Amino acid sequence: MPFYSLETIHELAKDENKIILLGRKVEIYVANLGYFKADVADCIKKLWPSDFHKTIHYEDTKLTFYVYKGQCLSPSGEYDEVYIKLKLGYKGEICVEIGVILTNNFVKRGNLL
Repeated sequence: MPFYSLETIHELAKDENKIILLGRKVEIYVANLGYFKADVADCIKKLWPSDFHKTIHYEDTKLTFYVYKGQCLSPSGEYDEVYIKLKLGYKGEICVEIGVILTNNFVKRGNLL
């Protein structure tokens, strides 16, 4: 189970400036889906505790991420199945890494990583 409450994450996600996409690859991936930071924030705000999937701890960096699987309404109006890794940063920001987004819409466009 996550160390922090999902309510805290929801509250922080109300400010899309608190969302940090971790890495250029993630930014490109999100942009290819047609998502903006506001869409990612909205996705995070709609996560449920039951969407929690697992905890990943990286021994080399000592970072711990919490993985959620849920659904997000895409800018095209379709629901995407999402896999979101996130953690709280030291300054109250939400650090987000989207490792996999499973979406029929995205596969049809042929934009897989």
